[in-house]
Amino acid sequence: MSLTILALVALTIFAGGMIKGAVGLGLPMIAIPVLSIFIGVPQAVTIVAVPMAVTNAWQMWQFRAARHGVRFLPAFLVAGVAAIFPGTWLLSQASGEYLELALGITVLGYVGLRLSAVEFHLSERAGSRLAPVVGFGAGFLQGATGLSGVVGATYFHAIGLVRQGFMFSLASMFFLFIMIQLALLVGSGISTEQSLLTGVFALLPAGIGLFIGNAIAGRLERRVFDRLIYLVLMASAVPLIWSSLTIMAGR
Repeated sequence: MSLTILALVALTIFAGGMIKGAVGLGLPMIAIPVLSIFIGVPQAVTIVAVPMAVTNAWQMWQFRAARHGVRFLPAFLVAGVAAIFPGTWLLSQASGEYLELALGITVLGYVGLRLSAVEFHLSERAGSRLAPVVGFGAGFLQGATGLSGVVGATYFHAIGLVRQGFMFSLASMFFLFIMIQLALLVGSGISTEQSLLTGVFALLPAGIGLFIGNAIAGRLERRVFDRLIYLVLMASAVPLIWSSLTIMAGR
C-alpha cells in the first residue's frame, strides 16, 4: 500500500482506538467507513479486524469481573456466530458500491438513533428472550459490513448494563465475531496478505489510542465524546453513500 494509505490507516485506527478506550466502541465504526472509501469494504474489514481482535481481548481481560452479571451473553454470541457465515458470504458476493451504500446507510441510521430522543428499555426477562434474535442480527451485520456494534451497543444499552458489563459484553462480542470472520475472509481468499500485514501494522496506533482513551475516559464528559463520534461517523458515511449512488446512476 502507498504511504498515503498507510498514514490514513494509522490516523483512523488511532482515532478509533482512542474512542474505543473511552466508551467501548468506535474503532470499526470510524475506521471501516473511512478506509472503505479508498480501498473497499472487504479490505477495510480485514485491516481493522487485526487490531480489533487484540484490543478487545485486552478489554475482555480488563473487565472480566463483570462476566457473572451478563447471563444472556452466551445465547447472544452463539446466535451471532451462526449469522456471521451468511453475512460474510454476502460480503464476498455483493458489488462494492452496494456494500458501501449499505454501510453508509447503516452508520447514518446508527447516528440518527443515538441523536434521537428515543430510548429503548428492556426488562431483564425480555432482554434474555431477545438475546438470540438480536445476536443473530449483530452477527449478520458483522459478516456483511464489520459493524456488529450498531446492533450490539444499542441492545446492551437498552437492557441497562452498567459500564463494566457494557464494556465486557461489547469486547466479548467483537472478539469472537472478528476472529471467526477473519478466518472466513482468509479461508475464502477475500483477505489479501497485504491487508493482513497492514492490520498488523495498525496494532501500534490502535494500542496507543486505546491507552490514551482509557486514561482520559474519566476526565471528559461522555457527551463530548459522543458528539465527536457522531461528527466523524457522519463525515465518513456521507461520502460513501454519495460515491455509491454516483456509480449506480452512471450505469
